[in-house]
Amino acid sequence: MSKLPLPKILPFAGSPLDRCENLRRDDAAMRALQKSERALFLTLWRGQVFMLADNTPALLQGTALADLNMVDPGPVLLGTMGKTAQPWFALRLDDEDDRIVDNFPLAGLGEWTNLRAAAPLLTTVDLAIVGRASALLNWHERHSFCANCGTLTQPAGGGIKRECEHCGTEHFPRTDPVVIMLAVQEDQCLMGRQAGWPENTYSALAGFVEQGESLEEACAREVGEEAGVQIGAVRYVLSQPWPFPSSLMIGLIAQALSTDITLDDELEDARWFSRADVRAMLAGTHAQLHAPMGFSAAHHLLKEWAAEEG
Repeated sequence: MSKLPLPKILPFAGSPLDRCENLRRDDAAMRALQKSERALFLTLWRGQVFMLADNTPALLQGTALADLNMVDPGPVLLGTMGKTAQPWFALRLDDEDDRIVDNFPLAGLGEWTNLRAAAPLLTTVDLAIVGRASALLNWHERHSFCANCGTLTQPAGGGIKRECEHCGTEHFPRTDPVVIMLAVQEDQCLMGRQAGWPENTYSALAGFVEQGESLEEACAREVGEEAGVQIGAVRYVLSQPWPFPSSLMIGLIAQALSTDITLDDELEDARWFSRADVRAMLAGTHAQLHAPMGFSAAHHLLKEWAAEEG
């Protein structure tokens, strides 16, 4: 029996950390991991990661945290690494504390960098870990209060959830599904651009999946709303966690049943591109046009389609 091919690992996926789901139920074990001399701490400040000169994210030991102003939720367990089960944590520093620029233990050895700028520089493993840390800490920052009764909640389970002591509700991080799709017809695909994007950069259309909607229905609705193109058959291609702030990008290729474009107010422009155009954009050799960022689902979706015969 032949082996099935391994799934393709896109940027922000592929973390090697064991998420320790069973261990999170043990508060004493959580405290022991946090106090371990081997524990490593990834810090985020104002949504930025501290990048060292060798393009790796700064990791601190517990002894280096004493003078740093941590905020809710405190250290969040990302998981353990390898056979030695080395614990990795993420924590958020106070956005209002300007002293961190000078007081950070590794100040002078790197700089604070936003995640989009850091993404092309990080290894696949580091990007997966930093991406999850960013998404998880963003969720804590945005969900401090109970959606059921409005009471301030507390982090629990090593930071994998929040609990309301008033009404007993447990809150878990949410991931928003987003369809990102190429509508294709023969040897052409449909791409668009928004007004604030870099000049001459085009990308696949995308949108959130709404309640009571299948992926196929969301794909057809979004392409119809944004570009006025009708959609037929849809096939799944790839998926990618996207920590801006916390989405799951679901890459689709859809058969277009029409070609006339009618723009809504979301797009500045949309047009049909030949496979040759897309291949040149991906290679960076097109005279005018640019492909989306290399770490994005859109970029990899275009690569899949461009590699097909046509």
